[in-house]
Amino acid sequence: MRKRNRRRKKQQKAINRPSPEAQQWVAALSALGNEEWAEAAARFEQFMQGMDDPDERLPIYHNLTACYLEQGLYDRALAIWDNIAAITPDDPDIWFGRATTYACGGQLAEAIEAFNHFRRAAPAEARRRGTKEMVAQLKQEQRKELPPGSFLYERLEAQLEDNVDLGEYELVKRKAQRMIAINDQRPEGHFALGLALLRQQQNEEAFAPFLAAHALEPDYVATLYNLGLAYFRAGQLEEAMTWLERVNQQDETYVSALHVMGRVWQQRDDLEKAVDVWQQVLAIDPDYEPAQQSLFEVGAGPEPEEPVSPVTEQLRRYGPIVKARMSRPRIYRRGDLTLTLDPGVGFVFEDDGNIRNGTVYAGGPFMQAQMTTTDVLHFVGVLKLFVRMVNVDNCRDMAILAYYPDDSTFGYELKMTDDGLQGYGNGRLLSDQVPTHLKVRVDSDLDSPYGSPFSGYFIYLNQGRRPGVAVMTLGLLAD
Repeated sequence: MRKRNRRRKKQQKAINRPSPEAQQWVAALSALGNEEWAEAAARFEQFMQGMDDPDERLPIYHNLTACYLEQGLYDRALAIWDNIAAITPDDPDIWFGRATTYACGGQLAEAIEAFNHFRRAAPAEARRRGTKEMVAQLKQEQRKELPPGSFLYERLEAQLEDNVDLGEYELVKRKAQRMIAINDQRPEGHFALGLALLRQQQNEEAFAPFLAAHALEPDYVATLYNLGLAYFRAGQLEEAMTWLERVNQQDETYVSALHVMGRVWQQRDDLEKAVDVWQQVLAIDPDYEPAQQSLFEVGAGPEPEEPVSPVTEQLRRYGPIVKARMSRPRIYRRGDLTLTLDPGVGFVFEDDGNIRNGTVYAGGPFMQAQMTTTDVLHFVGVLKLFVRMVNVDNCRDMAILAYYPDDSTFGYELKMTDDGLQGYGNGRLLSDQVPTHLKVRVDSDLDSPYGSPFSGYFIYLNQGRRPGVAVMTLGLLAD
């Protein structure tokens, strides 16, 4: 019996281990998600070696165009678009890809011609992507009404929102510096550079870019606030209050600035004024948690309470029911986190430290596997790529939650609404640090080799010296 169990474990381990080709593909996608363009390109090129079927090469070609475009290797990107056109000559996206490459490379006439071809070939999609406006902008740049490189500048600016949400401040810094090099007379690049430095706790270094942004756009309230915050963090309270008061003069309801003003009064040992300001914040926004916390810390208010959502109530109700169905439950614990599972029944994930985080799944059987450190880091990179792919056409609901050993928490939530896709990000999704816990929920129409639509849960719980336990229902559809 003991030998048979050992043999079964070996078979299970073999099933859970991905093939070298799959590992290489995931590593390439991870590099793509982390915007490590040169590494991603090298991995894709290596993956394609010995691959003779043009249809198999097609998705790799598309990924390579992105790698070369973002590195500024425009001729190489255009050559790959030629390869794609030889396989699928009627795909209108080829024209959009060519147009974007030409525009970023400053070949304006060629870009305009390609965009117009795309508009004729796919008018509805062209309207959705705003191609008409792109052509108008390129013509302005052609007539010298806009500075050279304006198309590339705005493309970099559009990428920054995702980078900031994902906590990729080195990428924000790099792109902001490129934007400033293209046009130092626009404020957006300076502001983004200041924000990246501020988020990296380089407070004094953030002064110069924020002041440059302020000189170019004096009334932008976000710049005034971040200058006040940078000076406060650097311990320069008089300067901080000057900038925060300018925010208040323009917008008396800017609660973030008011809260930091209260912190300034607190540092000046004028607790009465600090409390008055924080109470003013709560009069504007009763749910503003930083002001609630500040009042609690000085004994002027109750401890903030997180509201219990209907989903949390369901978790509390159904968790015991699913556990009762398990004949041989396995229990894994990591701090406040507890995972109770029976592969044939379901699993219950509970988090005593965060009542809003939990999962009850009663749709077994499901996949369970051990993950190596490399596997998890690659998965994080692929998640970043996935977040950038999500849009109103292919996703109804998505959430990512990660806890790291240094107590930094990353939360990302995307929801479909009548107004489109709304996103919220908080913290950093780190690609060089293995999380103690990673949880993903997806409900989308994305096609994948693992299910169409691609939906379900993924939970990874790091067990320290032992390999982490991974539970996955992503892409597993009921029969």
